[in-house]
Amino acid sequence: MKGMLAVPNLASTCLLAVSLASEHVSCFSSSLAPRPRSTKNLPGASTAATTQAPWLASRASLRSPRRQLSMSTTSGGFPRGCLPWDTSIVPPQIYAVGMNFASHASELGKPAPSKPIIFAKGLNTIIGTGQDIVLPAEELQVDYEGELACIIGSRPCKDVSVKDALSYVQGYCIANDVSGRSWQFQHFNGGQWIRSKSFDTFLPLGPRMVEREQVKNPQNLRITTKLNGEVVQDCSTSDMIFSVADIISFLSVGSTLLPGTIILTGTPAGVGHSRSPARYLEHGDEIAVAIEGLGQIVNRVRRK
Repeated sequence: MKGMLAVPNLASTCLLAVSLASEHVSCFSSSLAPRPRSTKNLPGASTAATTQAPWLASRASLRSPRRQLSMSTTSGGFPRGCLPWDTSIVPPQIYAVGMNFASHASELGKPAPSKPIIFAKGLNTIIGTGQDIVLPAEELQVDYEGELACIIGSRPCKDVSVKDALSYVQGYCIANDVSGRSWQFQHFNGGQWIRSKSFDTFLPLGPRMVEREQVKNPQNLRITTKLNGEVVQDCSTSDMIFSVADIISFLSVGSTLLPGTIILTGTPAGVGHSRSPARYLEHGDEIAVAIEGLGQIVNRVRRK
């Protein structure tokens, strides 16, 4: 169908990732040395051996023989659910942490949490820098949240210590955890965190992944968010209540973080919802998030 692009069935992708993790596949990116392996038991795969990291396999090779789902592309042709810098990659999961900066907890009038507040975002939310954030008709209070994101590397990560947690990270990138505040706090049984943050286009990522070795200290990076050129967030990751290592260790307790899992680590003070008066994203706005050493992502905002 014109304007549509077949991407992996999410269930198939997750089952594939679990299968590969159990067989100790140790490939993440093309920069690592993959090893040949048989794919005869993988859904939609041929019996021929492949040297490509299986979870990075092309969308065509991951299609279910029984059922395929089509997903519309963004206005720029970017297939939702794929990483902006490599559209052959579909991450198995996206986790995020709420209220993880002391300054953000303070502006909300909340005490610092004793444990990380975890939620998730849908794969349909991912867009790249330069793509439009589309304001849904069902949500009039759309907000920005500039964040540092980390990406789990080649080894499945389970029950890891804080000390060892960062060794499981492949790299870092910039994220904007776009959020629908009325759905998050007001509607449907007092609020819907996952649903409110999973509208299409609600996760700009990029501009690329920076390898872990190039980021000396993820707890000493400056995050700056600008709305139409005005600085609205300006803080250091040193303000995090739970470090990146703390978050990874907490998420891995009894649960496997599969290769390619994306983790958003929280936003600092300055979100539109906490301003007086509140400042939500509007048609025609431009929102830019920059992190020291990682670059910048810029997205225009338009009404659906």
